[in-house]
Amino acid sequence: MWHYRTLPTARVGESELNDLPITSTEFDQLEAFLRTLEGPIDASAKYLRPPAVEAN
Repeated sequence: MWHYRTLPTARVGESELNDLPITSTEFDQLEAFLRTLEGPIDASAKYLRPPAVEAN
């Protein structure tokens, strides 16, 4: 994530990337949220199956 906070300069030409101008607190909060997405999924098996595709 640090890569998006302070972008390196482009080696050739101009970079199309934009930095992520957030405070250290916001950065820590974003990282904490993203870490909640790791780990096992606690959901019923019926919610983990792909939706049924109807034949036409």
